[in-house]
Amino acid sequence: MGRPAIHWSRETIYRYCKETSVSGCWEWQRGRCGYGYGIVRFRGVSTPAHRMAWTVCRGEIPPGLHVLHRCDNPPCVNPAHLFLGTAYDNNRDRAAKGRSAPLRGEKNGQAKLTEEGVVLIRALFAYGFTQDIIGKLFAIPQGYVSHVITRKVWAHVK
Repeated sequence: MGRPAIHWSRETIYRYCKETSVSGCWEWQRGRCGYGYGIVRFRGVSTPAHRMAWTVCRGEIPPGLHVLHRCDNPPCVNPAHLFLGTAYDNNRDRAAKGRSAPLRGEKNGQAKLTEEGVVLIRALFAYGFTQDIIGKLFAIPQGYVSHVITRKVWAHVK
């Protein structure tokens, strides 16, 4: 049957957060996506927690607008730290905060390999190891091994 739906209010949002004393951020302590943003079930749909917090505390988000962070802290859901903006505003804000360039390779927090591992995967394949065996050695799917070999990923590694 599942868990009963939570009635979201400013108080229930705060209950699932840890307040940072220095910045005043309310850091979401439940589920998060790979980029650090909180994720919550809201109105039956998986929703970024900061968008849910805006809707509960400030009202509906007009179509086409984004909820941006003044604090540049992805898990923060403090309504005082959030503001609305267009996609252009969001991109400009991201660039101003130095986060425009995607993080490649080992700098990406979701990287499963190191550059050294990528070089080794390509060498093993060149020596005749199968993609399945290489995948098992590195605990990654065969399809990802294929992407590494064909340079669909990690293309910057020689």
